[in-house]
Amino acid sequence: MQRSIRNLLIAQVVLTCLVATGFLFAKGAEFMWAAFYGGAILMTNTVLMGFRFQKAETAEGQNFALAMYAGVVQRFIITFAGFAIGIGWLKLAPVPQIVAFAAGYIGFIVAARLSLPAPTRYEKS
Repeated sequence: MQRSIRNLLIAQVVLTCLVATGFLFAKGAEFMWAAFYGGAILMTNTVLMGFRFQKAETAEGQNFALAMYAGVVQRFIITFAGFAIGIGWLKLAPVPQIVAFAAGYIGFIVAARLSLPAPTRYEKS
């Protein structure tokens, strides 16, 4: 499990840096920092998800489901509060935050692909 979360975080860091660099060249440093902030919200959620998975591994049945639902609620609150602070209090541009946050979610696909075993010669892909 730890390896999967590590791969996911690496993919999200790379994607966030790509988006932030794009905003730096297209719009300037202010938009770059907003993109980094949006990526940081996502990576915070990923770390919390990893901790929640570790805690839920020992739970069974209804306790497992409850632990996972609690994790979803926790991540939603962190996301909502993060965007509220970024847009409302820090006055960061909302579009780069959201774009970097959404692009970072592509990291889930990249990390899942990296964690799959390579197909053998006789398997169809």
